[in-house]
Amino acid sequence: MPSLTFFVELSGQPLYALLQRPDLIAGLKRLNAGVAMAMIDLCPDRLAAIRLLVEAEIPVHAWLVLPEEEGYWFTADNAPLAVKRYHEVHAWIQRHGLSIDTLGLDVETPHQDSVALLEMGRQA
Repeated sequence: MPSLTFFVELSGQPLYALLQRPDLIAGLKRLNAGVAMAMIDLCPDRLAAIRLLVEAEIPVHAWLVLPEEEGYWFTADNAPLAVKRYHEVHAWIQRHGLSIDTLGLDVETPHQDSVALLEMGRQA
């Protein structure tokens, strides 16, 4: 069981590039850490990134989010999209034979509402 989990919201290509740094994987192993990644996309680079982590025996947690244009976070208003996204990610994991330790949901206020609040704060 990891003692520390790092959350990452990078898209596939930057995530894969980051994980190719040899000191990063070694550091995760030294810390007995896992990685929880926002499943922003299901691209080949994300697949390669997950495989790098699994091969290094780093626990991987898939953090389910929606594409930004669909709201990003799950809310009470988009439950059908959350169910659809779960099935998409689960099927992708199964299709590629990935070893994912957990699937997590990000349930928050609507993303647009949070952005609007931030903008209001900047104008004050």
